Amino acid sequence: MIVTKVGARRGEDASWLPALEPEAIRQAVHDNLRNLGVEVLDVVNLRLRGDIHAPTEGSIEREVTALAELQRQGWFATSG
Repeated sequence: MIVTKVGARRGEDASWLPALEPEAIRQAVHDNLRNLGVEVLDVVNLRLRGDIHAPTEGSIEREVTALAELQRQGWFATSG
């Protein structure tokens, strides 16, 4: 089983930068597929940045919707 994550990318200074726009999430999934040499990802974790000691305000609907659409398109394994 392969587990990967999306939602952040490396900056030029090697820092982690948010990459939570739907297009960035789609690109990260396709990059993972290509880099790992697989046709389907088993598990994709959404990496949300924020204060690790407190809840982060705001909705994650846009990001989850992008992941759900990729799953509907068959890029993620589904249990069942």
